[in-house]
Amino acid sequence: MPLNDYAPLSDDDRPLIVSAEKGRRHIGCNVGRDRVTHYRVDGVILCGERACDYIVINEKKKTAYLIELKGCRIDKAAEQLKATAEILGQYLRGYELRFRIVASKSRTSNTPLNSARRIIDKWEASGRFRMSTNEMKEDI
Repeated sequence: MPLNDYAPLSDDDRPLIVSAEKGRRHIGCNVGRDRVTHYRVDGVILCGERACDYIVINEKKKTAYLIELKGCRIDKAAEQLKATAEILGQYLRGYELRFRIVASKSRTSNTPLNSARRIIDKWEASGRFRMSTNEMKEDI
C-alpha cells in the first residue's frame, strides 16, 4: 500500500467504506470486494497543513479517492484536495486520483468559487471530480 507508514482506519474487502463528519458522508461501495484501504488524513497523516479529510485507496483498480467533507466553502475544499494531492503525490504515483467534495450546501450557494474554479474545471474535464450535497454514494 502506498501509505504504509500510517495506520489505516480499515484495510480489507468490506462492502462499504464510510467517511463521515458533521452530517456529511461519502459511502464507497466495494462491489468487487477488492482490498480497500481507508485513511484519515487531516490531523493524522497531515497535521498543521491544509489537507482533505479522508483517502480511500483501491489497490486492485489503482484508484485513490481524496475526500473532503465541507460546510459551504467549496473553494477551501478544492484547495485542501489540491494540497493533499501535492503533498502525498509521491506516495500515490501510479494511482488515478479522484477528487470528491461532499458539502452541506450545493455549488449554487453564495460560495466564493473563483479561486477554485480552475482546479475544479481541470478535474471535471478529466472525469475525476464529483461533488454532492450531504451524501455521496458510489462504486469504488
